[in-house]
Amino acid sequence: MKFHHFQGFEKHLKEVSNEQLGHQFAIVSNSWVERDVLVKLTLKRLSHLYPNYLVETVDFSEGITKVLSSLEYSLFGSSKIVVIKNIDKLLARDLKAFEKVLLGQDPVIFTFTNPLALKGFYPANKKHLVAVDLTLEKPWERQDRLLKWALGYLKKFNVQIQHKDLLELVSAYHSFDLIKHELDKLALFAGSNQKITKEHIDLLCNHSVETTAWKFSESLIFNTSKDVVREGLETCLQLVDLATLFGAFRYHLELALLMKAEGSASHVDSYKNIHKKTLDKYKLALEKLCFKSLSKSYQCLSNYEKLSRLSNISPKTLLNGFVSNLLLERGA
Repeated sequence: MKFHHFQGFEKHLKEVSNEQLGHQFAIVSNSWVERDVLVKLTLKRLSHLYPNYLVETVDFSEGITKVLSSLEYSLFGSSKIVVIKNIDKLLARDLKAFEKVLLGQDPVIFTFTNPLALKGFYPANKKHLVAVDLTLEKPWERQDRLLKWALGYLKKFNVQIQHKDLLELVSAYHSFDLIKHELDKLALFAGSNQKITKEHIDLLCNHSVETTAWKFSESLIFNTSKDVVREGLETCLQLVDLATLFGAFRYHLELALLMKAEGSASHVDSYKNIHKKTLDKYKLALEKLCFKSLSKSYQCLSNYEKLSRLSNISPKTLLNGFVSNLLLERGA
């Protein structure tokens, strides 16, 4: 069973019987915050089905031997639910090592950052897996869900914020990882006042920096003018952190892929948060771009995001590398 919407997956967890729930789950998202949200939601449901089980988390980067060791059943040990993170690193030759695990009845949660990795993992194991892949979620659906998540996240701090102010913040950042960072900062600043104001947002959230990232990303994805890219690149390297830039790139690439897949003349009403003039500009630019090129750029971005988390390569080198690869792919 496979879901491409959060609501469908959430409904499955809440409403199906224990017999239909499944005991092995695959979660795919580009955001580590979102993956953690989905893992916690799944664990909450599994805890009712397996009330005395311990939870053990292992990262696939620790090696397949460590992962398989965590999955081994011990006659004298406690039963457990195992969460395996970053299983994207699983090689095809190692897939057979998981066959026994997937045929078993122990509850396991796998997390992926790359949907392409799931494609190689899911078909062979679809009888045993409940999979949710949110990487193809439409941008406006993601924004609506991000807004609801942000409202729930702020409750843990017992702070309040005007709906319009939170909507503005969510619209500016477009990313679970980025919005969590900003909310943590704002909640800490609000302190005992228990209220986040527009003044707090203007003071702590650098809108000029965010606007710079947003405009540069838009120009790069929808307009490959070398002058625009060169000037924007120099500005961004001085002002904007890499996570902000990569978040903006991801939003615009996802939007471009969606519009290209649906066709420039279809589903126009769906893009309710995009001004008509902006939408027309995007559609005109997409006439010169092919779906294959955009897909390769999206995969390239995922690779560079992973490098930014796992390597010591400088942000400047990573940003230059991604931009160069994108322009090379388009022949710009």
